[in-house]
Amino acid sequence: MHSRIKILGLISAVGLILLIGAVSIFLRCYPLRYPGLIYEYSKKYDLHPEMVCSIIKTESGFKTDATSKAGAKGLMQLMESTADWAAEEAGLEDYSYDKITDPEINIELGCWLFSSLMKKYDGNFETALCAYNAGSGNVDRWLSFEDGESLNSIPFSETEKYLYKVKRHMAAYKLILSVIGGKYEV
Repeated sequence: MHSRIKILGLISAVGLILLIGAVSIFLRCYPLRYPGLIYEYSKKYDLHPEMVCSIIKTESGFKTDATSKAGAKGLMQLMESTADWAAEEAGLEDYSYDKITDPEINIELGCWLFSSLMKKYDGNFETALCAYNAGSGNVDRWLSFEDGESLNSIPFSETEKYLYKVKRHMAAYKLILSVIGGKYEV
């Protein structure tokens, strides 16, 4: 009987070690930085926080100084002309593109932009994501070849891959955010 208890204890300890290791790997694959800002601006612009986390993960891997080949910068990878326009439309005061790598400015402008795309495409998450990645001009053109409301095919393979990645990341961030339950540092 005593040896059975020892074996069960050993099995439990090994199981716990494996679980901790799996959680550690999962959290390294899906970092969560700036949750206070993500919650704040998701709420302000009527977005789900897991959407914003997924976009940031896909765009920059949560690196504030990330710069794309095309010149987009920051967590949510904003081009200068887009960020300038979004800042004006959102009424952001004391804005300049020089500050685009500031997490608060970048997340607010990225959330405002994605929210405006969600409204433009009647809440269609996939179409808004395609527009965030490929530009609304391209998406409008693609829609004109289809029913005008939803994309049945995406002509750019990069955008198709982007959509897949964001959707895959959303499941992970939905789990992570449900665990922290709104408890985060502001």
